[in-house]
Amino acid sequence: MNKSNNFVLYFEVDNIEDLEKVIEENDFTFIHGTREQPWGQHTFRFYDYDNHIVEIAEIMTIAFQRMLREGKTIEEIAKKTGYSKEQVTKELS
Repeated sequence: MNKSNNFVLYFEVDNIEDLEKVIEENDFTFIHGTREQPWGQHTFRFYDYDNHIVEIAEIMTIAFQRMLREGKTIEEIAKKTGYSKEQVTKELS
């Protein structure tokens, strides 16, 4: 199986957990399961049927909401994600 790893398809979704289950149920080869990136966004990667890398990430608004539920302040979310406080506040409203 040849995996050149020179091309990545990237998608953002609003329910990463559900999609990861579907991918797993359809026997795709995972590069890694869901993990948190340094900026706070959850992602996972797998190979599609043609051995291209597919990266799935949660929409940043969902990441902001999750971080807020976890007890982070708007300021902490902005610092972690690199977004301004105004952008975070707007996305959360």
